[in-house]
Amino acid sequence: MPTPLRHPDMSHPVEDGVRRLPSAGGPALARALRTSLKGVPTRRLDSRTLLLLGCASDLSASSRELAAAVENDAEARRLAPGRSNLVRLLDIPTTARVLEIGAGAGAVTRYLGETCAEVDAVEPDPLLALAAARRCADLSGVRIYQGDWDGPLGVPPTPGTDGPRSGYDLILFAPDWADFDGLSPFDRRGATRFQQGLGRLAELLATDGLLVLALPGLTPGSAARRRKALAELFELAGLEVEQSLVAGPDHVRTRVLGADTLAEAAPQAAARFAVGTGSVVTVARRNGAATGAGLFDDHLRSTTVDGRRRQAGRLTIAGPPGDAVVIRQVERLDRPGSIRVNGGAGPWFDGPLLSELLSVLLSEPLTARRTVPVAGPVGVDTPAHELLLRRWADLVATHDSTDGVQVNLIPRHLGVDDGQLVPLGADVLADDWEPADVLARGLLDLGPAATGNDSGVLDTWAELLGLPDHWRRRAVEREAELTAAIHGT
Repeated sequence: MPTPLRHPDMSHPVEDGVRRLPSAGGPALARALRTSLKGVPTRRLDSRTLLLLGCASDLSASSRELAAAVENDAEARRLAPGRSNLVRLLDIPTTARVLEIGAGAGAVTRYLGETCAEVDAVEPDPLLALAAARRCADLSGVRIYQGDWDGPLGVPPTPGTDGPRSGYDLILFAPDWADFDGLSPFDRRGATRFQQGLGRLAELLATDGLLVLALPGLTPGSAARRRKALAELFELAGLEVEQSLVAGPDHVRTRVLGADTLAEAAPQAAARFAVGTGSVVTVARRNGAATGAGLFDDHLRSTTVDGRRRQAGRLTIAGPPGDAVVIRQVERLDRPGSIRVNGGAGPWFDGPLLSELLSVLLSEPLTARRTVPVAGPVGVDTPAHELLLRRWADLVATHDSTDGVQVNLIPRHLGVDDGQLVPLGADVLADDWEPADVLARGLLDLGPAATGNDSGVLDTWAELLGLPDHWRRRAVEREAELTAAIHGT
């Protein structure tokens, strides 16, 4: 069955790969005229966006070529691989038929087109619609439409002979609101129009389809109020909120995506990952629709995709509320050679990292450092930070095997649970590394944040750990090798 926008009864004129909706000649025409009157910086940004997309040979969602061409934050929000991080962290089936509202320059559209069956993307701005068409020109399953999002968008689906509606499996409404000329649901003047637009979108959903709306500007003080307002808005639009998530720092540059249950399940983890600020990401179904497969069933997911990596990995802290929270590393990039990155799973606890604890210990006077409670046989004259450093060295030594040395055992990847160290994250094994190389890497990684800009502290710790005088140079060399092996640079 065709999607609502591809229904045989629908006809859209095509120009430069962009299909014009009926609204492109009405309200969207006024928008096009306003576009021509944009300020000089915005016009330059539009022109440069089109130029880069027209010249690039690699238009993929993880394009290093486009990432390298980005010169400022505004361009990164349109072109960088990280723009699609939000949808990377959602469990979207490869068979999904997707409607995207607010395609922008097509960064998210491109990722959806590479991973889903069919994608229809609507963008009100004519120049951005043209940019999206260029970004997705080689993807046969993607169609770009220019026009208003809250007007008629195709023929609403009807139940087929076997029962299900033939609409969209996912409607993604997560534009960059800096580019998107739409009304905020929190604006009293725009709430009614927004609700009516959502109602039209709800009619386009398949039987078990989901609508995802991302809105920026969430703060701890506004969270409850905004979620309540959104729930009421969705109810008026014929939708029922299934899940409320938070994308940080926002949904345009997502690094973490967390459920609102994380703060209760693991408050320290929520604070560390700043889950509670950013963008509200609401997942909803049609009223009365049976609950099916969800898009997010974990507490927290954090992506490492950015301009320097090609989908290097996705970190997932998983586990339903009430159960033990587990940390997983999946979709890791494995390159041939002496460095191997393996997926894995291990226990997660709601406690401090070794790097955080060392920083706290160093901020105390020497006498206080000696009395900080750390489980284990601490002697009267043994500082707690020294005990932790020795336990770190012992842990690294125990992970030296015929499979290689575990080079990821550095303080910011180690938790401290009742004085014991708990490895977190994926295994990164190196054949030609020594345990001393891992310790040197960890000290270099600590840097001034943990030592209060006192470089002598690191030298003292290096001596305590038995590292040679040239440990810094060795650590820099090893880190460069590791970066080249994993990131392909």
